[in-house]
Amino acid sequence: MFRIFLFALSLALLAQSASAQFWATAEACAVTEPKLEPADFLDPSFETLQARGAAMSNGQGRLWRITAPDGATSHLWGTYHSSDRFILDLPDKLIELITNARVVAIEIDPIHKSRRGFEHSREYSRNGWMRAPVRGFTFPELHGEITEWIRSRTASLGWGRGAPDYLSLGGLASLLFSDPCDDFAAGSLPIQDNYILMLGQIAGAQVVGLEAPGDFLRHLNKQQNEALAYDMIELHASYLDPKGFGTGRAAHFAAYLQGRIGLIMAWDEAHARGFFGDNRGAEIIAQFNGYVLAERNESFMRIAAPLVEQGGALIAVGAAHLPGDTGMVALLRKAGHIVERVPVPGEVGMR
Repeated sequence: MFRIFLFALSLALLAQSASAQFWATAEACAVTEPKLEPADFLDPSFETLQARGAAMSNGQGRLWRITAPDGATSHLWGTYHSSDRFILDLPDKLIELITNARVVAIEIDPIHKSRRGFEHSREYSRNGWMRAPVRGFTFPELHGEITEWIRSRTASLGWGRGAPDYLSLGGLASLLFSDPCDDFAAGSLPIQDNYILMLGQIAGAQVVGLEAPGDFLRHLNKQQNEALAYDMIELHASYLDPKGFGTGRAAHFAAYLQGRIGLIMAWDEAHARGFFGDNRGAEIIAQFNGYVLAERNESFMRIAAPLVEQGGALIAVGAAHLPGDTGMVALLRKAGHIVERVPVPGEVGMR
C-alpha cells in the first residue's frame, strides 16, 4: 500500500510538489471522531497487532503513579506529539496533577533562559543545523520518490526544496519529526507536550527539560552516528507518502486515547516492515528504538530520578517511551520505585 504513483502521474505532479506538500491538506488531516476501524488494519490484521501490543510489558496505559521508597509520590504521563483538539483534550485527573505539581518535566524545555540562548537558536550556520553544501542529496537504496517527498516537506516548512543539500543530517531529521498535520495551527496551538508545559508554567510549577536543547541534533551529527541519522530520516520520510496520506489517523488517535500504546508501537513497526521490507524495516526500527527509546530513556532518568525521589513531579514524555524493558516504567521500577497504572476515562481497562 506504500507503492508509488505511476511514473507519468509522478511527472505530472512534480511541478505542484515543487512548492509544497499539496497532498497534506487540512481535509486529509481532519479527524472528526477517533475510531478504530478494521479497515485500517489489513496486513497485519488488528487482532495480530493487538496481540503483539499486548505482549509488550507496560504497553497499556498513559498515566502511572510513582511512589518513591520513602513514600513520596509523582506521576508519569505518556504524551502524543500533536496539536489536534482530541489530543489536547487532557483528562481532568492529569490537569489536576499538573496544577498541583511541584515540578513539570518534559522531554525538552523549549523556553530560552537568556537572550543569548534565543539568538544562538537562530544561528543555523553555527548551531549544528547546517553543513557544507552537497548537491544531489539522495537515498540510492530507496525509490527516488522518497527524496522528492523530503524536498517537498522542507519547501512546505519554508526551508526551500534545496534544504536537504545544506542541512545537517541531524537538522533534517529534526525537521522530519514534525507532523505535517500540525502545520495549520503552528504558532497558535501547542503540541500536547508544550501544552502540559504551559499549564505547569501557569500554575507556578518549576519546568524542567529531561534533555538539553540541541542534544538530539548533535548526537545525529556525529560521524559515528551517520547510519542512525539516515535511518531516522528514512523512517519519518516514509510517512510522507502521498498515497493514502492521513489514512488511519483517526484510528491512531483512538488507540492512543484508549491507552493502547503497545498497539501503536506494533502498528508503527508493521508500517516500517511494509514500506522497507521485513529485514530492512526491522533494522530501522531496531536502530530507532535503540537510540530514541533506550539510550534517551537512560538519559531522561538521570534528570528524572532526583525529581521523583523528592516527589510532586509530573513527568511527561512521548507515550512510546513508557513500555518495554527499556521503557520509563521499567527503569523507574529498576531504580526502586513502585510504579502503578492509573486508568483515565476512555482507556481500555478503565473501571
